[in-house]
Amino acid sequence: MDIHAIREQIRAGNYKFSDHAVKRMIKRSIRREEMEAVVLHDEIIEEYPHDKYSQAV
Repeated sequence: MDIHAIREQIRAGNYKFSDHAVKRMIKRSIRREEMEAVVLHDEIIEEYPHDKYSQAV
């Protein structure tokens, strides 16, 4: 999935955070709105298309 498709899903509210992500967000005091803003407005500086577990951006 490319970043444009991911952003569309974020704008539509069509996403879920994993339990692991929620735990990390709480531990680091990161709000949902902050995560959304990063995905919607920041730029990708490095991609890992052949990541061991899954494609990562």
